[in-house]
Amino acid sequence: MLFLGSSGAAHAERIVIGGTGSALGVMRVLMDEFERTHPMIDGAVLPSLGSGGGVKALLARKIDIAVTARPLKESENRGELTEHYYGRSPLALVTFDDVGANDLTRQDILSIFAGDTTHWPTGEAVRLVLRASSETDSKLLFTLADGVREAYEKQRFKAGIPTAVTDQDNVELLSMLDGSFGSITLSQILSEKLHAHIFTLDGIEASVANIKDGRYPLWKPYWIVVQSDISPSVSSFLEFVRSPRGEEILLATGHDTAQP
Repeated sequence: MLFLGSSGAAHAERIVIGGTGSALGVMRVLMDEFERTHPMIDGAVLPSLGSGGGVKALLARKIDIAVTARPLKESENRGELTEHYYGRSPLALVTFDDVGANDLTRQDILSIFAGDTTHWPTGEAVRLVLRASSETDSKLLFTLADGVREAYEKQRFKAGIPTAVTDQDNVELLSMLDGSFGSITLSQILSEKLHAHIFTLDGIEASVANIKDGRYPLWKPYWIVVQSDISPSVSSFLEFVRSPRGEEILLATGHDTAQP
């Protein structure tokens, strides 16, 4: 009996997922549920590789599924890969402290990045956590008001202001710095059960309903990318993500699953 049990586990088929950090939490939730109904599948979700890193690993056949926060670039795909859009999630403006504020206007955000607002209403110093300017999160923030990009860039080169490399680094810095301010997708907050305080933007909540009707302007799209010669097990997982149960999980973790 013991031998048979060990043998069955040894022959479980492995599916390895990697890519953009903000999608890894929901991939773990999806894979856990998929494994429950597919006991011969052994799923593994790697630490953050980034969208580009995930695609490179997929092309090298080091992983079976890449998750990205952008469509494939022409240079990344010569027919070997196929991409499948699965949803979008609001990019929330957050802190992990009680800073005495619940709403931020676009002008407030510009003032914070410009260095004109240096303290929260509680008197706590504002501690910025930034991302590289090439990151989707940064590009979205740049759309909020004229001058945000220039102010953001100046802050990135000031001593003592951290720039997070990955989505997981971003969460770690925001959660440990008193008076922190930055951005995290709602999907990452919900799927990883983060205790973030989410600001409203001009009185509008960072919710799926509000990105659906266009009231909340900040959101990130997500794709699952697979090899064109997809394996039966990976195909089954992709079908599960598109199934009613998969959609239920995506909705519960802050995704709008309709094509924008």
